[in-house]
Amino acid sequence: MNSIGIGFVIEDTVTELFHQKQLVKLLDEWSPPFPGLYVCYPDQRHMRAALRAFIDTVRSEA
Repeated sequence: MNSIGIGFVIEDTVTELFHQKQLVKLLDEWSPPFPGLYVCYPDQRHMRAALRAFIDTVRSEA
């Protein structure tokens, strides 16, 4: 089944689909490079375990 649509995604997640010609880039000149993830959180002495786990995961994937 062929479908048509427009999406805005992080390029690294769909690189293989570009190579397979299943996706094409649109408006490339309007899409600046993505500098990375930013996590903003309050500086607390006792951070919740779920937030600490999320921050650790984001840092390890960077």
